[in-house]
Amino acid sequence: MKFTIEQIKAEHQKVKSGADFPRYIQAIKDLGFLIIRLTFQIIILIILILKTN
Repeated sequence: MKFTIEQIKAEHQKVKSGADFPRYIQAIKDLGFLIIRLTFQIIILIILILKTN
């Protein structure tokens, strides 16, 4: 999935209160951002584990 910073900013601007937050998170998930972020975190974790061994 491809997404742009502009798309994330556009979703962020729609958040006016805490009630809007769940929809915001879903929109970001739909953009694929959280999947990429989690993948990056897993890679970092693996690198750190390998460095300590």
